[in-house]
Amino acid sequence: PPPAAARPVRPRPVGFSPSTGGRPAPGTTRYQGQQEGFNPRSPFGPGSVLPKSDGKAPAPEFQVKATLTGRRYFTNESANFRETRADVWFRTTADAEKAGFRQAP
Repeated sequence: PPPAAARPVRPRPVGFSPSTGGRPAPGTTRYQGQQEGFNPRSPFGPGSVLPKSDGKAPAPEFQVKATLTGRRYFTNESANFRETRADVWFRTTADAEKAGFRQAP
């Protein structure tokens, strides 16, 4: 029979060390390469936050919803605001624009 195909090598998380039982090695961080103060709940910088599991804003101060498709943001005045499911929420339109989003038509 032909030899079995080699299994692909899975990349290990940053800081992985078999000698530490899989815990990050001392002096490394989980989000290595990210700027200081990186918060995975604020994926597009200050003023941004991930939505709740149903797509709704996690807090009332987040009034601008945005989609990653086309990097568009929607305000209450936008035509499709109610129908659009947010991929990310912003506090202000300025926060959305600073993150590279454009206003939806």
